[in-house]
Amino acid sequence: MVPYVVSSGRLPRGLVVERTKKVYESFGLEALLDAVGVEWRNPKAAPGAWLPIEGFDSFDFESRLPSEWMDIIRESGGKPLRGRALCKDSDGLCAWRPVKIVDYNQAKDMYEVAFENSRSNETTLIHRVKLFIYGEDPRIFVNRFVGAYYRRAYAESLIRYTHYIDNMPTDEIPELNNEQIANIITQALAARSFKGKSQLDTQSLIIEVNKEFAKVMNKIVFDRQMKSKGKNFIGGNLMLQPPPKKRREYYGLIKIPSYKFIATYKSFGAASMLIKNEAIKAEERINLECLEVQDKEIFNTNFNKTLKLEEFKQIEVSSISQCSYYLRETWVSKIKDIIREKFKNSGEFFNLEEKNHELYTKSKLKKFFTLVKIRMEETIRFLFEKSFTKYVDSILHFVPVACTVTSSNKVENLYDKSQLDDLGHPPFPLFSIELAATGSPEEMPTYTQDPKKLIEIA
Repeated sequence: MVPYVVSSGRLPRGLVVERTKKVYESFGLEALLDAVGVEWRNPKAAPGAWLPIEGFDSFDFESRLPSEWMDIIRESGGKPLRGRALCKDSDGLCAWRPVKIVDYNQAKDMYEVAFENSRSNETTLIHRVKLFIYGEDPRIFVNRFVGAYYRRAYAESLIRYTHYIDNMPTDEIPELNNEQIANIITQALAARSFKGKSQLDTQSLIIEVNKEFAKVMNKIVFDRQMKSKGKNFIGGNLMLQPPPKKRREYYGLIKIPSYKFIATYKSFGAASMLIKNEAIKAEERINLECLEVQDKEIFNTNFNKTLKLEEFKQIEVSSISQCSYYLRETWVSKIKDIIREKFKNSGEFFNLEEKNHELYTKSKLKKFFTLVKIRMEETIRFLFEKSFTKYVDSILHFVPVACTVTSSNKVENLYDKSQLDDLGHPPFPLFSIELAATGSPEEMPTYTQDPKKLIEIA
């Protein structure tokens, strides 16, 4: 599949489609099938010809679903698709004839086609395994046809194989001895439901077991003769499906190509910090402390009453100061204590007493400190992102969708449905501003706080 909009540096869709068409046209169905060695011209000469090949088809080779092929017809204004169908002529031989695909019969899982250059407008139903549609890869279609061809041959051979064994004479095959029969009866009657029923008739069971034993013995003889005589055995060689590969034992030995294990292990140990238990434990504790910091909040967003500007400012400054103190003092101290505790007996790998700067820059301790630094930076970034997002959402929660001010005593706010659903009632005012009367009755009252400062602080 080629996208309609391709990125820079790639071939245009039209050019790729044209090149693909030329590649597909260079292959012929007849030549590909002949190269594989399947008999498609004379259906009677094919192995298992009395079995319909449609029953052995596989949908794993489909490049498009039937509905997608029909969508192409509808998008083109009803123009039928073109292809080639395997049809039998009057002489009994088959050929790949050009057809037009008109529709798809979902009930029968077959395509309705009309033959090209035909005087009549009659249509016929063709199964997908016998229908090649222009636009699909002919090599994939041939693999589909060949797969169904050989699965049919395997099934026909298995039917004959089972029939031969079931009809072989069993008169001269010895039956099971008394000891074997007694053992079988004991195992069969050991079930809990048979306890206390010693008078059961086991004769029919013994007869059935003897028949199965005779079949197994005949199968062994038949397999030995078929292997030695091959195609000259019973009118031709049976095309039995090859047996599945034996699974390797769980504790079996598997050949591994030789490689420098010691050098590879040393290289890995030199590059990795997580080869010492102390480093793993320290990183685990540090990650827990960082996760605890991420759960904190920089701002106070729990507003339960209307606040004056100074009260709001004091609450937020206090919350920011507490979080800042925890980050600068408590959090950093905990990280230092964890590193000292875990690395105090770690030896040369994480030597906290190292004084040589050149050795320190090449040591694992510096790599570990760099890792801790990056982890702490990420923690602070996540903390800030979460806190600022929550702070903005809490402020917007009190902002109405529309506001109509009639007078200083009458203000109508319109809130969104989500704001009302959260509280069950309209939000209370977040800020309160007092009006102060001037000394002159001619002058209008003024605010005790400049409203612009509310916007700047919030």
